[in-house]
Amino acid sequence: MSKGLQFERRVASWLRRMGFSARVRELVRGFRTRRSYEVDVHAIGQKGFIRKRRIDIWVECKARKSTVKSRDVYHLIEKARDLRDACEEGIEDWYPDILMIVSTAGFDYDAIMVADEYRIYLVHRTGRGYEL
Repeated sequence: MSKGLQFERRVASWLRRMGFSARVRELVRGFRTRRSYEVDVHAIGQKGFIRKRRIDIWVECKARKSTVKSRDVYHLIEKARDLRDACEEGIEDWYPDILMIVSTAGFDYDAIMVADEYRIYLVHRTGRGYEL
């Protein structure tokens, strides 16, 4: 089993412990692309007390030695936009309400600034656990 798949399964397990259901390596079609996108982890939860609403989270997992760069964040944004457009056209049945990147090496300054602007959750997986 690859290092990436092991990390994705670990992240999915963490999300399940937090009350989400989670699928690993789900393929989705975009509106503008022929090739499918691979969603590392698709977490599904619910929001609301009385009127529950489904929440879909696209989690991108980065198990590598170098920090996540702004280009990685922008790439995720573009894929999510394409998936949203596919959903609006009836090609897919979900799009992410929340985007998240989980990294073993952290994030560089520009990645943090872009993620903050677009409200993307950045999570650093350390030896002690997961840190926002």
